[in-house]
Amino acid sequence: MRVGSEGILFASLLYAYNLGEPWVGYLYAPSWIIGRVDVVMLEDEPFDPETFRSGATEFPSQNLVIASSRFFPSRAPALVEFLSNFSTTADAVSEALAYLEETGESHANVALWFMRTHDNLLDEWLTPDRAARVRSAL
Repeated sequence: MRVGSEGILFASLLYAYNLGEPWVGYLYAPSWIIGRVDVVMLEDEPFDPETFRSGATEFPSQNLVIASSRFFPSRAPALVEFLSNFSTTADAVSEALAYLEETGESHANVALWFMRTHDNLLDEWLTPDRAARVRSAL
């Protein structure tokens, strides 16, 4: 059935989940619902552009790109360095979105919570000196 909105879709999943009932539907990641409930992603045939429109394969995965104006690198080289090292996963973002949804905290507070919870990421994103400074600030 077409549920009509993300809110109704997520509510139907939560309803079934809380009752221990089976539920099958289409979700995307990252999303707060995936960060909140234990879902099992069903696998389909790998994406094939020739047969995708007929429903024969899974959706193609999306590559997200960090982009800037041509002026940005010269004006913020440290931020460009950080963004060049930045990476995350849909699961990590879903976890943060679930925390945001459940607590009603501000985005800034959720970012602080996320960095305290996953401070190992600082070592991937920053130089050792900068990671140490951020840890002490957190």
